[in-house]
Amino acid sequence: MEYRQLYYFVCIAREKSFSQAAEKIRVSQSSLSRTVQCIEDEYNVQLINRTTRSFKLTPAGRKLLERGERVVKEFEELQKYLQGYSANDMGEIRLGIPSVLNTVMAPLFMPVFNKEYPEVKLYFTVEGSHLIQKEILEGMLDVGLVIRPVDERHFDVKEIIEDRLAVMVPESHPLAGRKNVGIEELKEEKFILLDSTYQLFTNVHQMCRDAGFEPNIIHCSPSWDYIAALVSLAQGISILPRPITPYVGRGVVAVPLRGELAKWTVVAITKKGTKVSASVKNLIKHLVRSYK
Repeated sequence: MEYRQLYYFVCIAREKSFSQAAEKIRVSQSSLSRTVQCIEDEYNVQLINRTTRSFKLTPAGRKLLERGERVVKEFEELQKYLQGYSANDMGEIRLGIPSVLNTVMAPLFMPVFNKEYPEVKLYFTVEGSHLIQKEILEGMLDVGLVIRPVDERHFDVKEIIEDRLAVMVPESHPLAGRKNVGIEELKEEKFILLDSTYQLFTNVHQMCRDAGFEPNIIHCSPSWDYIAALVSLAQGISILPRPITPYVGRGVVAVPLRGELAKWTVVAITKKGTKVSASVKNLIKHLVRSYK
């Protein structure tokens, strides 16, 4: 007995009708009848009591249906699993992620993803959003986690997290006790920012210019924890994503930043027009589920 024959029999038994099964799986009724007859002849059993008024399985037919449904279910699950892979899919993902996101996100999604997809190797490249976008376009990375805005002419984009930016100030700063602050109130402040390879640098610049001033940037660094340390020493203020707050350490207070431009949206990006592997699709789906 071949799998196709078993599948046809299960369909017939589920529908309790040759004609309905034929319509459902788009096979002629005569083919289904021949299939059942072949199984019966091969094993010298009767599977269906054939009458014009009723459809009834014999004891052998009921047993074949019971076992056959399990086989069909397992086969369908195996098909779905294999369809997730292609000849070019080696189960490896090259992921670009900024340092802030690496701190905030990786410890939360990595353990569950590794458990769910143990055969997938995930290689991290930690750098700024601008570099990540460049390397995706050049084929050096498969997927990136960056913050908006992103040029959707060049990238397919899937939103993962939406939160807000916060102003990081030393505990002694006059703004430390505020519930929130507007970007216009920072005109006289000294800024310590993530460097220009990060989208946040561009976003902060734009917010300040929209408020009518150029930010007084005294220092830039690719390391958010170094920036937080300088803020704690009252060397200046910074603007970082609010979710990084639990990691900044003592001596720093995070004050939410007001306004539409203070939105902080993390997206997963892949190069537009390229084939995305099943592993990357699974990672993006996992991230979306993790941060709903």
